[in-house]
Amino acid sequence: MKLHELSAAITEVSAQVAKVKDEALARIAALETALQDLDLPNDAVVALTTLIVALSALREFVQALDDVTDDITDDITDDVTPDLEPIPDPV
Repeated sequence: MKLHELSAAITEVSAQVAKVKDEALARIAALETALQDLDLPNDAVVALTTLIVALSALREFVQALDDVTDDITDDITDDVTPDLEPIPDPV
């Protein structure tokens, strides 16, 4: 795999993670709206608690991935910018 392919792959995964994040947050917001002021049965409370724990773990994972991806893309950009000297005119 070449460096530009790796950079493209990282960008693609970053976009996919952003899409998943947006979709998940939209669904969570819709769920919160739907559940406002409801008296939930105990089984539902347990299920929602499990979901909240899973979402918290997912949030931590996505944040860690975001941190690594930002660092990698910054490093790649810094590393592949060559110091070019002007080419003399062939006169």
